[in-house]
Amino acid sequence: MLHRTKYSILLLLLVSCNRNVVNNSKIADRVFFYEPSVSTVNGIITKEVHYGPPNFGENPETDSKDTIYVVALIKKISVYPSRDTEKENSNTDSLFNIDKMQVIGLDKKTLENNIGKEVKLTGTLFEAISGNHYTKVLINVRK
Repeated sequence: MLHRTKYSILLLLLVSCNRNVVNNSKIADRVFFYEPSVSTVNGIITKEVHYGPPNFGENPETDSKDTIYVVALIKKISVYPSRDTEKENSNTDSLFNIDKMQVIGLDKKTLENNIGKEVKLTGTLFEAISGNHYTKVLINVRK
């Protein structure tokens, strides 16, 4: 328990220091936090095909192909844990130089109509946690 407390304090100090540095720099608009924080990103909608179950590319002849929608970000971002993140949960890794995110929460027709277009997406960010998450960070779009 003491180790977890020390880790939590260290993490908070690091994030606080990073927030202070970022708030005083020109890159403040490229720093984001995982859910429950709401984020707005700008990028171009693209479509990608990835190998899916059962073996996610280990046996291409028998693996399904998953088509996903991705927002290719105009500027790379960094994503940090939210203050509300528990160590046992996902969303505990700070990730840097994120240049694309898998998009969920929008219907296929809307996504198809916006392929190749620059869009502004607002939603919550979270780390990939399952086999059908193909980017390190995903955005669950609210609007």
